[in-house]
Parts: sequence; structure tokens; C-alpha cells
Amino acid sequence: MSRCLAACVVLWMLGPIESAPRLKDVPAGPYFPTTVGDRWVTEMRYQSSTAEFTEVVTAVEKTDGALLVTVGREVEGVVGPSRSQVRVTDKGLFRLSNLGTVYDAPYCVLQLPPKPGDSWTSEVKSGGTVTSTFKYKTIKEEDVEVPAGKFRAFRIEVDIDNRGRAGRSVLWYAPRVGVVKMEHDPADGGYVRVLKSFTPAK
Repeated sequence: MSRCLAACVVLWMLGPIESAPRLKDVPAGPYFPTTVGDRWVTEMRYQSSTAEFTEVVTAVEKTDGALLVTVGREVEGVVGPSRSQVRVTDKGLFRLSNLGTVYDAPYCVLQLPPKPGDSWTSEVKSGGTVTSTFKYKTIKEEDVEVPAGKFRAFRIEVDIDNRGRAGRSVLWYAPRVGVVKMEHDPADGGYVRVLKSFTPAK
């Protein structure tokens, strides 16, 4: 038997070979969902447990050349009141509130367009007091695989000063979807956050 024929017989016996996961065909976008009804499911992996939550874009308002995106949490099929707001501009993503806390001023969580080597610092103020300082750096664009699929995303590294307590996070942002993965410093109550699914609004 020729070597070629023998190789073909072996491959036939092994059955079909699984191909590598394909990159998600995600259209270009502002690195955050901006359509009412966009829905994403996130899994939080802690050291000894896991948790899951669902978020839905409930409102989008055009103001001053930007989009003000309101997001609510879905529980048992019911979307609750606003949980967070993000201002989306061509310069970046700016968080106004999160989990019911309204900040004194929006702070930048992603500088746009993302370019390797870019860095910026954001102070989080609430009630007139600086509660946290984030030092961000855009590292590079790379492939990242999560339960929702394989994405081409920008890796962002963040050094955190939370009232004198140091921490560190790494986030991956994909166009139109937002954060598809986040790893937080194990020394600061570490966890991994991954996207389980993203469903664009119909």
C-alpha cells in the first residue's frame, strides 16, 4: 500500500477532524452595544463559584453628537430599571453610572479608536470624593475565545487604585459587542468574566 493511500485510510478511520473555531462575523461598531434590545449574557467565574447575569439595552438617546446608552438587568424574563449608563462617542466610551451608583462626572473606560500603546488615566468621583483611579493602556488586537465564540478584540490592561488598595485587570473589547472577557487580579478577590452569548436586537 502506498504511503498516500495508507494516510487516507488512517484519516478515514479517525473520522472528520474538528476545525478551529471561526472568528465571529461581527460588524464594525463603537465597541459597545447601541441598539435597544441588544442582549448579552455574562458568566462570572470566582475562585469557588460561578454566577450568571443578563443585560439588555433599554434606551438609546442621541445627545450632543453622542449616544447615551442605558442598560438594565434581566431577571426571569423581566428587565428591571436602569442599572448603568454609558456615553458612546467617536472619542471613547464614558461611564456615567454603574449598578445604581451615579458618578459625579463620566469617566473614560475605553479610548477610541483603539491604538496599541495608547494610555490614559480616569478618576472616578462619587459624592465629591475620588473613590478610584484607573490607569489604562491599550496593548494590542488579538483573538480571544469565550463561550459566545471567538472574537478579534483589543486587549486593555488596567492598574487600579481603589482607595489605596491596588488591583489589576485585563479586558478584551470587541466591536459592537463590548467586553467579551475580563480577568481581575487574584490578589484582589480575583475573578474571570466571560461573554456567554450576545444577541443583537431584531
